[in-house]
Amino acid sequence: ELEAQPSGSAAHGKSVARPLLRLLDGAIEILWLAVIFVLPLLFVPILQTTFELPKVAFFRIVVAAMTILWTAKVLIEGKIRLFFEKKLCLLGILGGAFALLYILATIFSVAPVLSVFGWYPRFGGFYTSFCYVVFGLMIFLNLRSVKQLNRIIVAIMASVSISSLFALISITKFNLFDFWNADIFLGRAYFPIGHPDFLGGFLAITLPVAIACIFQGKNRVLSSITAVLGLSALYFTMSRSAYLGLFIGLVFFLLVAFHKMRNWKLLVFTTILPILTGLIILLVNIYYTTPLIQNTPILNRLVFQGEALRSLQTRFAIWPNAIKQIINKPFLGYGPETFAVTFPAYAPASLNHYENFTEIADHSHNELLDIAQQTGIFGALAYIMFLVLVFIYTLRRIGKTPKQKSYLYTGILSGILALLVTNLFGFSVTVTWVYFTLFLALMLRFIPKKELFAPITLQKPLKIILFLLILTGVFVNSFLQDFQLVKADFYYRKGIEYQPKAWTEDVFNNFKLAANLAPLQSQYLLTKLYSIEKDTRLYVFKPEKLLEALKDAEKALLLRGSDAFSHFAIAKIETYSTWPNGS
Repeated sequence: ELEAQPSGSAAHGKSVARPLLRLLDGAIEILWLAVIFVLPLLFVPILQTTFELPKVAFFRIVVAAMTILWTAKVLIEGKIRLFFEKKLCLLGILGGAFALLYILATIFSVAPVLSVFGWYPRFGGFYTSFCYVVFGLMIFLNLRSVKQLNRIIVAIMASVSISSLFALISITKFNLFDFWNADIFLGRAYFPIGHPDFLGGFLAITLPVAIACIFQGKNRVLSSITAVLGLSALYFTMSRSAYLGLFIGLVFFLLVAFHKMRNWKLLVFTTILPILTGLIILLVNIYYTTPLIQNTPILNRLVFQGEALRSLQTRFAIWPNAIKQIINKPFLGYGPETFAVTFPAYAPASLNHYENFTEIADHSHNELLDIAQQTGIFGALAYIMFLVLVFIYTLRRIGKTPKQKSYLYTGILSGILALLVTNLFGFSVTVTWVYFTLFLALMLRFIPKKELFAPITLQKPLKIILFLLILTGVFVNSFLQDFQLVKADFYYRKGIEYQPKAWTEDVFNNFKLAANLAPLQSQYLLTKLYSIEKDTRLYVFKPEKLLEALKDAEKALLLRGSDAFSHFAIAKIETYSTWPNGS
C-alpha cells in the first residue's frame, strides 16, 4: 500500500540540492499528468491523420523530456529508487524476455524500417513501444505518495469526462467536428479518439476506475459524472467488443468487491449474471424481427445480421489465415507493424466479399495474434505469462489490503482485463496503449512492499554535464523528427484535398514535400508516385518524372519489404515507360 511520504526526494539528497530535486520531481509529475489528461483529447484538423499522429508525436516528445528530467534528478541525487519484492524477479524475467524477443523481431524483421518507425497511419513500432515502456518506468520509479496517485485518478476521470462529452456532441446535428468525414461510422460516436472501436476501448479500460472510486467513496461527484458520461458515450459507440470487455471487467470487479464485503447474495447474483446476459443475447437473435428489437439500437446491434454480421465475418476470415502465417514463422515472427505487408499473401479471396478490394488489413483484429505475428509464439507466451502473473500477484495483495483501500486497485485491474477482452476483437492505438502501460505501472508499484536505493557512481560534474548534453541532443532530435512528420502529414492532406479538382502540379508538389519531410514513411512516397503515374496516364508523358517515380517505388519497396503495392507500382511505371511517346 502506498503510504503518505514527503513529495520530494529531498530527504535523501544534500540540503543544497533540495529545491532543485523538488523542482525536478514536480516537473516529472506535471508531464505524466499532461500525458494522462491531454492525450485522449488531442487532435489537429489540418492533418490527414487528425487524431493518431498528434497523439503519437506529443507523447513521444513528452516522454523524451521526462527521461532527461529523471536522469538529471538521479545524477544529482546519486540514487535510483527501486521497489523490490521477490515476486518482481519473475515478472522482470518475463518482461525482459518479451522485450528481448521484441528487439530481435525488430532487428530481423522483414521490413526493419517499418518495424522501427511504424505503419502509416498507426505510427507504432519499436520507437513508440520503447516510449510506452519508458513512460511506465517513469511512473513506477517516481510514484511515492497517495496524493500523487489521487492526482493521477482525477486526471483520468477529467479526461474521460471531457472525451465522453465530445463524443456525445459528435453524434448530434450540432456536430462541431464536421472537418472529419465520419460517414463510414454510420452515426456511431468516435470523437476524440478517431474510431468508435478505439473510443470504446478507451472507455472500457477507464470506466471501471470511475466505478471503483464510487465504491471507495472518494471523488464521488467527479467519478459519478465520469461514469454517467462515459457509459452514455460507450452506448453510442455501438462497439460490441467494448460492451463485452467492459461487462467482463465490471463482473470481475464486482466479484472481488463483494467477496471483500462478504456479501454472498450479491456474489452469487454476479456469478450468474453472464449466463443471464448470454440468454438475453440468444433471445434477441431468435426474435430479431420484432419491432422492439428492430427499433432499439443497442438490441439491433446485438443481432448477428447484415452489417453487424459482416464485421464478424471479416474477423473469421482473417484469424485462421493469420494463424497459418504465424505457423510459417513461429520463432521471431515477421517484426512489429508488418502485418499489412505480410498478410496479403495469406489473405483469403472471401475477404473481398466483406471489405473493399483496396482495403489493407494492418492488424489481425486480435491483439494476441498480432503479438504472435510480430514477435513469434514465444513472444506471445511471454506476454501472456507476464499478464497472468500480474493478475495473480495483485489479487493476492488485494486480499491482504483493507476493504476500503482495495477498491481502487481492483478497478484498475478490472480496466486492464476489460481492454484485454475488448482487444480479442480489435487492437490498441496510442491512447489505449498509454493507459494500459499506466495501469500496469500502478499495479507493479502496488505489489512490492520494500523500497531500496541503488547508488549511482557517475557523479563527476563533467561526466554529468556530458551525459545530460547527450540526452538533450536525443530529445532535440526526437522533437525535430516528430515535428517533421507532422509537417509532412499537413502537406499530404493538402495534396489529397487538391485531388478532386485536378491532377496538377499542386497535387504533385504537396506529395513531394510530404515525402521529402518524412522519407521513412513509405505512404508518402507511394502517394507521390501514384500522382506521377496518374498524371502520365491522363495528361502528358514525362520520362523524367517516370524515372523519379521508379526511384520512389524502389525506396518504398526497401522500406516496406516484399510489398505487393510497391511491386505493382514499379510494374505500372515500367509499362508506361515502354509506350512510344506516352501514347
